[in-house]
Amino acid sequence: MNTKNVEILPYEGFGGVKVGMSQAEARSVSGQANSSFEKSSEVSSPVDSYDDLGMHIHYKSSGIVEAIEVFSPAVPIYQGLSFIDRPYKDVLSSLKKLPIDIVEESDGLTSFDIGISLYAPSSQKDPGSIVQ
Repeated sequence: MNTKNVEILPYEGFGGVKVGMSQAEARSVSGQANSSFEKSSEVSSPVDSYDDLGMHIHYKSSGIVEAIEVFSPAVPIYQGLSFIDRPYKDVLSSLKKLPIDIVEESDGLTSFDIGISLYAPSSQKDPGSIVQ
């Protein structure tokens, strides 16, 4: 599966993985996971880890894809903008040009309009911190 320069489809998916797929369907698209783990010890929420692709697939307890988390070496794109391994302030500036709501947090930002959350440790203290 290719995860380089792949367009994020808001609330739909990333690459060939789509929100709402079964775990078996997601695995048939993504291949064998490097590992699988539980997101929380309190609630059954399995996660398949594809470190070589830069992707975690999060499932509901029913085994349905709930969310797709991407990180380097993946290169997610939204309307021509790349996010990962770029300074937070540059990504924020680019996103503010789009007609979307953005909620800044202590460690990044979230846009519920397009269904993304970006992680940049210490982004409020250091706007030059890198989006992971």
